[in-house]
Amino acid sequence: MNYKNVYDRFIAGRQSSPVPSCYTEKHHILPRSLGGLNGKSNLIRLTPSDHLFAHKLLAKIYNTRGLWFALVTMCSEGGLSARGIKASRHDYERARMKYSESFKLNHPSRGKALTDEHRRKLSENSARLSEPNHPMFGKRHTEESILKMKNSSPHTNGKNHPMAGRKHTDLTKEKMRDARAKNQLSGEKHHMFGKKLSEETRIKMKISQLKRRSGE
Repeated sequence: MNYKNVYDRFIAGRQSSPVPSCYTEKHHILPRSLGGLNGKSNLIRLTPSDHLFAHKLLAKIYNTRGLWFALVTMCSEGGLSARGIKASRHDYERARMKYSESFKLNHPSRGKALTDEHRRKLSENSARLSEPNHPMFGKRHTEESILKMKNSSPHTNGKNHPMAGRKHTDLTKEKMRDARAKNQLSGEKHHMFGKKLSEETRIKMKISQLKRRSGE
Protein backbone atom coordinates (compact mmCIF):
# COMPACT_ATOMS: atom_id res chain seq x y z
CA MET A 1 0.00 0.00 0.00
CA ASN A 2 1.19 3.51 -0.84
CA TYR A 3 0.80 5.14 2.57
CA LYS A 4 2.05 8.49 1.24
CA ASN A 5 -0.87 8.74 -1.17
CA VAL A 6 -3.29 7.68 1.56
CA TYR A 7 -1.89 10.36 3.87
CA ASP A 8 -1.97 13.11 1.24
CA ARG A 9 -5.59 12.30 0.34
CA PHE A 10 -6.54 12.15 4.02
CA ILE A 11 -5.02 15.57 4.77
CA ALA A 12 -6.52 17.12 1.62
CA GLY A 13 -9.95 15.84 2.65
CA ARG A 14 -9.66 17.31 6.13
CA GLN A 15 -8.38 20.63 4.77
CA SER A 16 -11.40 20.96 2.49
CA SER A 17 -13.80 20.25 5.35
CA PRO A 18 -14.89 22.69 8.10
CA VAL A 19 -12.96 22.51 11.37
CA PRO A 20 -14.93 20.28 13.77
CA SER A 21 -16.68 22.10 16.62
CA CYS A 22 -15.55 19.42 19.08
CA TYR A 23 -12.15 19.14 20.77
CA THR A 24 -9.31 19.18 18.21
CA GLU A 25 -5.53 18.95 18.27
CA LYS A 26 -2.85 20.75 16.26
CA HIS A 27 -1.09 18.56 13.73
CA HIS A 28 2.01 19.32 11.66
CA ILE A 29 1.38 18.04 8.14
CA LEU A 30 5.12 17.64 7.62
CA PRO A 31 6.54 16.66 11.04
CA ARG A 32 8.97 19.07 12.65
CA SER A 33 11.46 16.22 12.95
CA LEU A 34 11.55 16.17 9.14
CA GLY A 35 11.92 19.92 8.76
CA GLY A 36 8.27 20.93 9.01
CA LEU A 37 7.61 24.50 10.15
CA ASN A 38 5.03 26.04 12.46
CA GLY A 39 3.47 28.14 9.70
CA LYS A 40 -0.26 28.01 9.00
CA SER A 41 0.33 26.19 5.72
CA ASN A 42 1.83 23.26 7.64
CA LEU A 43 -0.75 23.11 10.43
CA ILE A 44 -4.20 21.57 10.60
CA ARG A 45 -6.71 20.90 13.39
CA LEU A 46 -7.67 17.24 13.71
CA THR A 47 -9.90 15.28 16.03
CA PRO A 48 -8.00 12.95 18.42
CA SER A 49 -8.90 9.87 16.35
CA ASP A 50 -7.83 11.57 13.10
CA HIS A 51 -4.64 12.77 14.78
CA LEU A 52 -3.74 9.23 15.81
CA PHE A 53 -4.54 7.92 12.32
CA ALA A 54 -2.34 10.62 10.73
CA HIS A 55 0.62 9.68 12.92
CA LYS A 56 0.18 5.98 12.19
CA LEU A 57 0.48 6.81 8.50
CA LEU A 58 3.49 9.11 9.02
CA ALA A 59 5.34 6.46 11.00
CA LYS A 60 4.76 3.92 8.23
CA ILE A 61 5.78 6.37 5.51
CA TYR A 62 9.04 7.67 6.99
CA ASN A 63 9.85 4.92 9.51
CA THR A 64 11.96 7.17 11.76
CA ARG A 65 12.66 6.72 15.45
CA GLY A 66 11.11 10.10 16.31
CA LEU A 67 7.83 9.33 14.57
CA TRP A 68 7.55 5.88 16.12
CA PHE A 69 8.27 7.39 19.53
CA ALA A 70 5.54 9.99 18.93
CA LEU A 71 3.13 7.19 18.09
CA VAL A 72 4.12 5.27 21.23
CA THR A 73 3.30 8.27 23.41
CA MET A 74 0.00 8.81 21.61
CA CYS A 75 -0.95 5.18 22.19
CA SER A 76 0.05 5.43 25.85
CA GLU A 77 -2.53 6.27 28.47
CA GLY A 78 -2.29 9.89 29.60
CA GLY A 79 -0.48 11.11 26.47
CA LEU A 80 -0.70 14.74 25.35
CA SER A 81 -2.17 13.88 21.95
CA ALA A 82 -5.08 11.71 20.82
CA ARG A 83 -6.75 12.40 24.16
CA GLY A 84 -9.64 10.14 24.99
CA ILE A 85 -8.74 7.67 22.24
CA LYS A 86 -7.75 4.23 23.45
CA ALA A 87 -5.37 2.66 20.95
CA SER A 88 -5.55 -1.06 20.34
CA ARG A 89 -3.05 -3.38 21.96
CA HIS A 90 -1.79 -4.28 18.48
CA ASP A 91 -1.10 -0.62 17.58
CA TYR A 92 0.77 0.00 20.83
CA GLU A 93 2.81 -3.19 20.52
CA ARG A 94 3.75 -2.48 16.89
CA ALA A 95 4.77 1.10 17.70
CA ARG A 96 6.92 -0.06 20.63
CA MET A 97 8.61 -2.74 18.54
CA LYS A 98 9.29 -0.38 15.64
CA TYR A 99 10.69 2.27 17.98
CA SER A 100 12.94 -0.32 19.62
CA GLU A 101 14.17 -1.54 16.23
CA SER A 102 14.92 1.98 14.99
CA PHE A 103 16.71 2.80 18.25
CA LYS A 104 18.98 -0.21 17.85
CA LEU A 105 19.67 0.51 14.18
CA ASN A 106 20.57 4.15 14.89
CA HIS A 107 22.49 3.61 18.12
CA PRO A 108 25.86 5.43 17.99
CA SER A 109 27.68 2.30 19.23
CA ARG A 110 26.10 -0.03 16.67
CA GLY A 111 28.77 -2.03 14.87
CA LYS A 112 31.55 -0.69 17.06
CA ALA A 113 33.68 -2.75 19.42
CA LEU A 114 34.51 -1.45 22.89
CA THR A 115 38.16 -0.84 23.54
CA ASP A 116 39.91 -2.62 26.41
CA GLU A 117 40.22 0.72 28.21
CA HIS A 118 36.48 1.36 27.86
CA ARG A 119 35.66 -2.12 29.15
CA ARG A 120 37.98 -1.59 32.12
CA LYS A 121 36.28 1.67 33.07
CA LEU A 122 32.82 0.10 32.78
CA SER A 123 33.95 -2.76 34.98
CA GLU A 124 35.37 -0.39 37.59
CA ASN A 125 32.21 1.70 37.70
CA SER A 126 30.07 -1.39 38.02
CA ALA A 127 32.22 -2.76 40.86
CA ARG A 128 32.11 0.55 42.68
CA LEU A 129 28.31 0.60 42.76
CA SER A 130 27.67 -3.09 43.28
CA GLU A 131 27.33 -5.08 46.50
CA PRO A 132 28.89 -4.63 49.01
CA ASN A 133 30.33 -1.31 47.78
CA HIS A 134 26.99 0.35 47.21
CA PRO A 135 26.35 3.09 49.82
CA MET A 136 22.94 1.56 50.65
CA PHE A 137 24.19 -2.05 50.84
CA GLY A 138 22.74 -3.73 53.94
CA LYS A 139 20.70 -0.65 54.81
CA ARG A 140 17.03 0.18 54.60
CA HIS A 141 15.31 3.53 54.33
CA THR A 142 13.38 4.50 57.44
CA GLU A 143 9.65 5.13 57.22
CA GLU A 144 10.37 8.82 57.72
CA SER A 145 12.88 8.83 54.87
CA ILE A 146 10.46 7.04 52.54
CA LEU A 147 7.70 9.51 53.41
CA LYS A 148 10.01 12.45 52.70
CA MET A 149 10.94 11.04 49.29
CA LYS A 150 7.28 10.46 48.42
CA ASN A 151 6.30 13.97 49.42
CA SER A 152 9.29 15.80 47.99
CA SER A 153 8.00 16.04 44.41
CA PRO A 154 4.38 17.16 44.99
CA HIS A 155 5.56 20.10 47.12
CA THR A 156 7.05 21.74 44.02
CA ASN A 157 4.47 20.63 41.46
CA GLY A 158 1.07 21.87 40.36
CA LYS A 159 -1.00 23.64 43.02
CA ASN A 160 1.70 23.02 45.61
CA HIS A 161 4.30 25.03 43.73
CA PRO A 162 5.15 28.26 45.61
CA MET A 163 4.46 30.27 42.43
CA ALA A 164 1.13 28.59 41.63
CA GLY A 165 -1.41 31.28 40.69
CA ARG A 166 1.16 34.05 40.98
CA LYS A 167 3.10 36.08 38.42
CA HIS A 168 6.60 37.52 38.50
CA THR A 169 6.78 41.30 38.62
CA ASP A 170 8.59 43.19 35.86
CA LEU A 171 11.39 43.95 38.31
CA THR A 172 11.78 40.27 39.18
CA LYS A 173 11.81 39.31 35.50
CA GLU A 174 14.53 41.90 34.84
CA LYS A 175 16.61 40.50 37.71
CA MET A 176 16.18 36.97 36.37
CA ARG A 177 17.33 38.08 32.92
CA ASP A 178 20.37 39.77 34.42
CA ALA A 179 21.19 36.66 36.44
CA ARG A 180 20.97 34.43 33.36
CA ALA A 181 23.24 36.78 31.42
CA LYS A 182 25.70 36.90 34.31
CA ASN A 183 25.77 33.13 34.56
CA GLN A 184 26.31 32.82 30.80
CA LEU A 185 22.94 31.17 30.20
CA SER A 186 21.63 33.43 27.46
CA GLY A 187 22.32 34.18 23.80
CA GLU A 188 25.41 32.69 22.23
CA LYS A 189 26.66 31.65 25.66
CA HIS A 190 23.74 29.28 26.21
CA HIS A 191 24.70 25.62 25.74
CA MET A 192 21.71 25.12 23.40
CA PHE A 193 22.40 28.19 21.23
CA GLY A 194 22.15 27.29 17.54
CA LYS A 195 20.88 23.79 18.33
CA LYS A 196 17.46 22.29 17.79
CA LEU A 197 15.65 19.89 20.09
CA SER A 198 14.75 16.58 18.51
CA GLU A 199 11.09 15.62 18.19
CA GLU A 200 11.67 12.87 20.76
CA THR A 201 13.09 15.36 23.28
CA ARG A 202 10.19 17.78 22.72
CA ILE A 203 7.69 14.98 23.39
CA LYS A 204 9.49 13.99 26.59
CA MET A 205 9.49 17.61 27.77
CA LYS A 206 5.76 17.95 27.08
CA ILE A 207 5.00 14.76 29.02
CA SER A 208 7.15 15.96 31.92
CA GLN A 209 5.40 19.34 31.88
CA LEU A 210 1.95 17.69 31.91
CA LYS A 211 2.93 15.57 34.90
CA ARG A 212 4.20 18.62 36.80
CA ARG A 213 0.99 20.52 36.14
CA SER A 214 -1.14 17.60 37.29
CA GLY A 215 0.96 17.25 40.45
CA GLU A 216 2.05 13.68 39.72
